[in-house]
Amino acid sequence: QLAIYEISQKNGIRCLDHMRKTAGVGTDTYMEGKISSHLIDAMCTILKGFCRVMEEYQVKDCRAYATSALREAGNSQIVLDQILVRTGIEVKVLSNSEQRFLCYKAIAVKENEFQSIIKKGTAIVDVGSGSTQLSLFDKDALVTTQYLKLGALRIKETLGHLDYDRVNYRTLIRELVDSDIDTFRKMFLKDRDIKNIIATGLCALYLNRKGGGDRQADKMTVREFMDFYHRIEKMSPEKLSLEMDIPIEHAYLMQPSVMIFRKMIEITGAELLWIP
Repeated sequence: QLAIYEISQKNGIRCLDHMRKTAGVGTDTYMEGKISSHLIDAMCTILKGFCRVMEEYQVKDCRAYATSALREAGNSQIVLDQILVRTGIEVKVLSNSEQRFLCYKAIAVKENEFQSIIKKGTAIVDVGSGSTQLSLFDKDALVTTQYLKLGALRIKETLGHLDYDRVNYRTLIRELVDSDIDTFRKMFLKDRDIKNIIATGLCALYLNRKGGGDRQADKMTVREFMDFYHRIEKMSPEKLSLEMDIPIEHAYLMQPSVMIFRKMIEITGAELLWIP
């Protein structure tokens, strides 16, 4: 992804442009443990295109970040060196802690709303491509945060040999999700009263979307979420992409993501989802 921002005293921070181009980096990492040479070529081609866009906007400063797909790749240093030599972009690989810190800072930008929500027991459920981070707030304080190797793309690749339309595909996703999150429940939830879930990550912004790509309000009741869950549960990725106007590569990841949110609602008894 590339985002171009104007930063000024008059307008603050304003997004001027945003673009996305897909390369299956995580697929290589989670399945093979390293990134193939043809994917390195593809990444560099995309980043060269981004460089041309930055030149057109006369960008003065650029920061590039990578997360788990590069963090876990066995040849990550080779990939970083190739990107630097071929594009001039120096990529910083974020640790899991740095990545979550930036995510939580972004949520807390809506300070009044964030502070109001975490007065009651709250779980932040951040579902990425390679992992899920679960953080619990109780009486305004962060009481625990746990990293699970349970990302939407990682689940998809783990079950990659199965046909999406087969019933046991959905059952196996549910079993993978239930196993890891039940362990979290036994260790950390105990008697905590969780009323709210803050949903972030790869597919969170699509949770409250109507057909045609419209966004609704950024809060959902559990009943609204379950209606959405049952509506998409048996949809093919192609139908989901068409009906909700989302990229096909994200449509393939919706079901694992939504199942993780569903399981967290189930074990906490939460009443509200906030999608900041």
